[in-house]
Amino acid sequence: MKEDKEQILRLILGIENSEDRKSTLQLALKQARRLIGITSKEEASYTLFQRRNSKDANSRDALIDTIFEACSDEEMDILTSLSLYLIVLDQLGHIFGSRSNKSNRVKEALEKSNINTGLKDIELEEIADLRNSINHNFGLACYNPSRNLGVRKYTICIVEDGKQQPIVDAIKEWEGDWCCKNDNTSVHIYPFSLINLIERVIDSYIKQYNDEKLYTPLCVEELKTRFTIRINT
Repeated sequence: MKEDKEQILRLILGIENSEDRKSTLQLALKQARRLIGITSKEEASYTLFQRRNSKDANSRDALIDTIFEACSDEEMDILTSLSLYLIVLDQLGHIFGSRSNKSNRVKEALEKSNINTGLKDIELEEIADLRNSINHNFGLACYNPSRNLGVRKYTICIVEDGKQQPIVDAIKEWEGDWCCKNDNTSVHIYPFSLINLIERVIDSYIKQYNDEKLYTPLCVEELKTRFTIRINT
């Protein structure tokens, strides 16, 4: 059973492939990279993002790329890519995090990554809330239903070429008033820097696993059911 569990973990982390099963983490990561324009180990940047639809006319994927280009726009691609990258973090937090932690899996995944993120605790929480904003509403504001107020609002800075911090805290606290459009009360997200950080986090998990420093409290059947899918062969 241990060997089977390790096999599933290697599949989830993309270390191994399977003929009849796929990792949903790897599926999310594959599409997230495609949307942002990453085709190898180069870092995400606005320059790379602008070239994401360039294609080789002789490629067997030329038709797919043509359709992809026709359906693409910057805002959709960045939000969708960020959504998928944040799902990857959320999965890592669920797989390798503590059973006692019932929330904030994104923050836990970042904290357990064994890399120096250079981020403050509040910034880690803001990234976790960004996951909720995008993946719950495909938008850039968190909502507290018990208070009927906003919690945080975000500004995506897509013109930067991946040179800024992944996240910059708001200058002033937002009081949740939907009428407040003051940019100083927004958390600023630099998507390409954030994506590069998440890529580093993913690499760190693979390294920790290969060094036998990772543990999951989940059983093999839960790992299979929650984080993989069966495929037709």
